[in-house]
Amino acid sequence: MMQVLMATFDSLGMCLFSSMATDKPENVGYLLEMMAGKFGGELDLDRLIGIGVQTISLEKKFNKAAGFTEKDNRLPEFMYHEELPPHNVIFDITEEELGMAIPF
Repeated sequence: MMQVLMATFDSLGMCLFSSMATDKPENVGYLLEMMAGKFGGELDLDRLIGIGVQTISLEKKFNKAAGFTEKDNRLPEFMYHEELPPHNVIFDITEEELGMAIPF
């Protein structure tokens, strides 16, 4: 869901820092009012999410047309093996889980 929200903010030309206000559900209404004031019309949460979903779908379509495959849409191999300080963690999300992350 976070990637969808970030795609929405990118599409609307909004600063990434303004997205931090959405960490509290009660603030989302203010965000919708602000966007409606800027772009006109009325916005609801479904439309907001739809903007992000459409953006990611278009990005994926563009990448496919440019010759990229799912293999290209992965982190570098070393990130699955080298620990990242200071917590010494590795990226341990499986290919199957990654495939389900954005199911559209």
